[in-house]
This record gives sequence, C-alpha cells and structure tokens, in this order.
Amino acid sequence: FEEEGLPPLDPRLIDFLSIFFKVRNDQGLTALDKRTFDDFQRYAAETTADISAILIPSDLHDRQMKAVSTDLELTDVCTLLELPDLYAAIFADNEDAVYGEKFFIYTTFSESQADINPVSPAGFRLIIDDLFHLLSAGDLAMMRMDAIKYLWKEIGKKNFDMEEGNRLIEVIRILLELALPEMIPLDEINSPDAVVYDMAKDGGFAYLFGQVNSVPAAFNSGTLGPIERFYSMMKQRCPENLVLFVMLSTHDGRSVQGLGVDRTDGHVTFGQFDDLQQVISARGGRVKYRSVSKGTIPFDTFSKVCGEIDITENALDVLFTRNGGSMTLNSKFESEDSLIKSAAEAAGIRTSEAMKHPALRFMARWLVEGKAPYELCCTSRDAFDEKKSDGLALSPVEEARRLALAQVYVLTFGQTVPAIYFNDLLGLENDIESLEAGGKPRDLNRHKSSVQEIEERLRSDEFTREYVPLINRILSTRAGDPAFYPGSSSFEFQAL
Repeated sequence: FEEEGLPPLDPRLIDFLSIFFKVRNDQGLTALDKRTFDDFQRYAAETTADISAILIPSDLHDRQMKAVSTDLELTDVCTLLELPDLYAAIFADNEDAVYGEKFFIYTTFSESQADINPVSPAGFRLIIDDLFHLLSAGDLAMMRMDAIKYLWKEIGKKNFDMEEGNRLIEVIRILLELALPEMIPLDEINSPDAVVYDMAKDGGFAYLFGQVNSVPAAFNSGTLGPIERFYSMMKQRCPENLVLFVMLSTHDGRSVQGLGVDRTDGHVTFGQFDDLQQVISARGGRVKYRSVSKGTIPFDTFSKVCGEIDITENALDVLFTRNGGSMTLNSKFESEDSLIKSAAEAAGIRTSEAMKHPALRFMARWLVEGKAPYELCCTSRDAFDEKKSDGLALSPVEEARRLALAQVYVLTFGQTVPAIYFNDLLGLENDIESLEAGGKPRDLNRHKSSVQEIEERLRSDEFTREYVPLINRILSTRAGDPAFYPGSSSFEFQAL
C-alpha cells in the first residue's frame, strides 16, 4: 500500500479482505476465519461503515454470513466501504501471496468432504487400496457402493453418471468378484426411479427413493395418486433380476425425486410436493437446496410444469429457446415474480392464479435463483400432517397407527428388501436440539438415543407404546412369510 502512496488499512479490514473469496463463495469458515469475520463486523460498527449491502445470511451454514452474490468483486467492496479501488487492485496483483495458489477440489456433498480424483494415478491407487482394505476386513456379505455414480467427474462437465466412471465401476466389480465372489455389491444411486431402473438393467441390488416422498405426499393430500404412480412404474420398469431396497426414510432425510432432477419420474405433483414441504416446515423440518444452472431448465421438468398448469409446451415459446434436452430463457429476469408474470401473460392465464401455482414457483426459483430442492430434512413421523382433514389434531395413538400404516405401504410393495432406518423403529420426532447445536439440517433425523432414553419412551410415551409393538409385528409378519422373498414366486401383494 505504501509503495502506491496509500495509507495503511486497519488490520481487521485487511484480514477480512484476505478471506473475502471464502466468504463470497459461502465456504465453511474455520474458527480463525470466524474470528476474523467478527472483527470485521466490529470494525464496521466502530467506523459506522455500512456493510448491509455486502453481507446476507448464508444459504449453507447457519449463523454464518456471505457476500451478496458471486458477482460481487473486491472493487465493489472497496466502493461500498468508501475506499479507493487501488486497494482491490493491489490485492489482485498479489493474489497468490494473499490467497494462495488456485486449485480445484470437488466437494459434491459438503464443503468438508473432498472427493478423490480417479483421473490421477494417485487417486486411482487410493480408491483401489481402500477397496482391498475393506475386502480384507473379514467375511463381508454385502458392500454398499455409496453414491457410486459420482465416481468420475471433470471440470466443465457433468459430475454424475460419466461413461469413464461406469467403466471404472466395471473394473471395481471385476475386482470384487475375484477377491470375494460371495459378496454382493449394493448400488446406492440417489436418482429418480426411472433412472435407477435404467442403470440397473443388468440386475443386482439397488436402493429406490421414490417412495420416500410419494407415501407421505399421498397421506397428506388424501389421494393414492403418488403411491399408485410409484407402484405402476415399479411394475412396468423394474428389471426382472433387480432386487430393490425400499424404505420410508433415510438417515439423510427425504430425498427429492420426481420433481425434475434432470429426468422426472412424476410420482408427486408440484402441488403435492408443495403441501408436503409446508407440512414438514410446520413441524420444524428444513429444506435443503442444490445449485442448478440459472436460466436453463431440463426439458422434461419444463414439460411437467406445463402439464400441471394446463398449457401446451409451445405456449411459452416467446420466453424460451429449446437447446437439445434443455429450455433456456431468452432474457434475464430480476425476480421470480417478474418471470411468473411474463409466463402468465404468454400462456394467457390470470397473473393472480399464476403467482400461487407451485409448479410455476418451482420453475421460477430454478431459473432465476439457480436453486432446486434437493432434500427435505425431517424424520418420517414429522413428514406427516399433525391434523386430520377436519382440522382436528391427531391423538398420539392415531398418529402411531398412521405411521405404522405408512410403513406397511412401503414394506409390502412386493418382493423387495425392506430397509428400515433405525430411528423409524421408534418413530422419533425431529431432533430440534441437535439442529440448533450443530446447525446441520440432517441432524434433525440423526438423534442418538441412549438405552435409558428408549426404555423411558416405552414406559411413558403414549405414541411409542402404541407404535413400537405395531412396527415389530409388521416386520416379523413380513419376515416370516416366504412369499415376500425375492424370486420365490410371481406373488404380488396389493398394498393399495
């Protein structure tokens, strides 16, 4: 700064500008970063600098702030802080010294979990070494191949279901067969059901996620539609030699499928999903979003939106251009409302009705904000409405019987492997305390019960006393009937 004839900056401001890109990118901050951030806020208070235009709440981290948008540059910050732009230029000229050399890390699932790069020899060896370490651990009956389709990714390309990754999966399967032929690999592919069926056309074992939302959506909306659509697709599309793991809940929450995750399966309408989301939010649950490309939406999702608002796909031609499997906006919109108004005008529907339509709201948030729901974080119990259709609250006994019935729907779909999440054995409610302590929405469904706590629930909690014997009876009845065993016969149980 002195070389350019500039006065020195307050150290608290220098430290903040030195982590500016971490804050702007909404990365997880270290303890030191957070102290730096707090010091910057104190600096602003002392100097009466207006930082309201710089910072907004984080999308990803509770009690953390971030820059207004990824469009905000250091020069903009200097302007807002009434500093000469030359300060920003000096930071830019010394970027590597201040911020460190740039390199890229894939963090597909969280900012604290870095992915191994199988493209590099070291990364490939690390994966294979890990694999053989697991195989040498003992007699394994089954190995869960968690998120296996994210194995291969390249900058500038998609990070899921890459052909190179599929070839590497084949290599891994050959190694598994050579090293431990009696072990069964279980694919965990969090994709729409139609995609799982297509990927698993050669058979094997795979998780299915469509029922995780379709069952509570059916109960909450008072219609069998979501379950019927899920069941119909399973009967039509599931390969004969594919054995499915089905469950009402996972430890991650209620994965959002069938709403336009590149390929829709259509079990749940946008309206039913919106109702489900409102029920979950009312009971303390949280919605997690994933980033999507602003201004562009997959054609099948666009088509589903048009179907639900009852217009033809070409009714919005004035707003979009089709590029292969995607629809791209012809111009930029500043807000969701402005896009919805333009869509209503193009389609010839009332603006007041369009504003309330969940399908249009979903599409507008995708296109304008670059956000799509990825996961609804809550327990199975708190995915269901607390009230009956007449508005009266359910009694604990009624609530227990309803959740048990929902489990019956899932666990008797046919010759599948019934997978039940441990906390669903107790029918736990959202763990609000853990969410507030750790700030992670998934903690709502990850309560760790002590034996004493479980025993106390069985003694004194009306819901638990009713629910636990019911779920035990359902599981033992199903397990004791060989007709449910995969491959035993052409038996079909009509849960509907």
